[in-house]
Amino acid sequence: MSLLKSLELKGRLLHSEPLCKHTTFRIGGPVDIWAEPRDIEDLTGFLEASKADKLPVIIMGEGSNLLVSDKGLKAAVIHLGDSFHPALLENDCIATSHQKGGVQAGQNLQRFILNMIDAGNAGLEFMAGIPGTVGGAIKMNAGAGLKGPWISDFIERAKVCDYFGRAKWLEKKDLRFGYRDSGLKELIILEAEFNLVKTKNKENLKKEYRRLLVEKKDKQELSRPSAGCIFKNPKGPGLTAARLIEGCGLKSKRIGGAVISERHANFIVNTGKATFSNVMELIELIKAEVSRQYNIMLETEVEILK
Repeated sequence: MSLLKSLELKGRLLHSEPLCKHTTFRIGGPVDIWAEPRDIEDLTGFLEASKADKLPVIIMGEGSNLLVSDKGLKAAVIHLGDSFHPALLENDCIATSHQKGGVQAGQNLQRFILNMIDAGNAGLEFMAGIPGTVGGAIKMNAGAGLKGPWISDFIERAKVCDYFGRAKWLEKKDLRFGYRDSGLKELIILEAEFNLVKTKNKENLKKEYRRLLVEKKDKQELSRPSAGCIFKNPKGPGLTAARLIEGCGLKSKRIGGAVISERHANFIVNTGKATFSNVMELIELIKAEVSRQYNIMLETEVEILK
């Protein structure tokens, strides 16, 4: 008998849940189990049941960097959202340069940044407009390109657990961050402590946040469903994936309901009925053309689940 089917959670437990409802691409078939645990006890029980049922576990925040197969996934998805509260917190305050405390991984990233600005804590404004959760931003080491700044510049330590539910804190010296990588992909991020600069001039922080947000909206495709940037920027002065794709004349290239954005060539957008196959065909076309014309092999930034 399946333990997952008889499992009782304090949070939500859904069966055959369409993942298109939970990804910013609005693409993805049903997953066997969708779980929203409320606390560590819920999470640990779900992990134990998944292991007993031999069902792979996937951690998902707000689905902002994912491309999921239309066929769905033979897996269990754990969604750590605002309702998830890790137990036994050492301190429930927000970290600043004067005091430290845990920020829940499931918290919406933009809400967190705006809360920090309202509290006069500076440093994270550069992530204005980046979708997803705090945990997702840490996992991908969200930042401003190859040179940063990155979210990892401000992290003091992170609380994580393995897939057996065993939790621990990792200090900054134990964290291995890189470009679009945290070294934490085999662990579940529960919360993090940040070290931010205290300032009395909140209005300057708000102005900078708004300026960056307007700039991002002007340059990036934010009005239609997408997964954000599809490819990592290659190493090299002045090189970006968007410039290479545009140089290949691929802006506005369409396959089915998926199209390469006219505004930002490193975005593929869903015009309404894009399929997983449509997007994958565009990804392969881009990789082939950039390789042929520039002898550069682009690496995907978006996580592909199939």
